[in-house]
Amino acid sequence: MHLSGETVIGAGRQRVWDTITDPRQVAGCVPGQPKVDIVDDRSMKVTAVVGSGFMRTTVVVDIRLTELEPPRAQLPQPAPS
Repeated sequence: MHLSGETVIGAGRQRVWDTITDPRQVAGCVPGQPKVDIVDDRSMKVTAVVGSGFMRTTVVVDIRLTELEPPRAQLPQPAPS
């Protein structure tokens, strides 16, 4: 999945940071209502149905939040298998 674009958010930095580092809140923003299992404070397992029309599949991705620089930046990465 490739997400791109730019959006102006009418909230302060800390509020945005708290939202993008909370897996449950992020999951609510992703199309398809993925299932999010919290592993620990920086790791989660996301199960989502992706595709178009009749071509759909379920993907499971382990994600770890790294390079956290509150409240400036974070880099979500697939966790090593």
